[in-house]
Amino acid sequence: MHRVIRRLFGLGPTIAEQHRAALESLGRSMVDGFTEGLRNPRPLTAAEMAELMEYTGRVARRSFSALYDDE
Repeated sequence: MHRVIRRLFGLGPTIAEQHRAALESLGRSMVDGFTEGLRNPRPLTAAEMAELMEYTGRVARRSFSALYDDE
């Protein structure tokens, strides 16, 4: 009802409605990007591969610290 009254008086959407719309838009763009990557995969560049290997190494050391007691 509150929304109807705001529209009758020509007021724009509330801040909560604006935030919800922004989150919905962000979610849609993330899903679109993900599906585009599945449809048209491309090989990783050398820099992207190096970043991925560094990240997975950090995750492995944190997750399986007993295997890496050399430090």
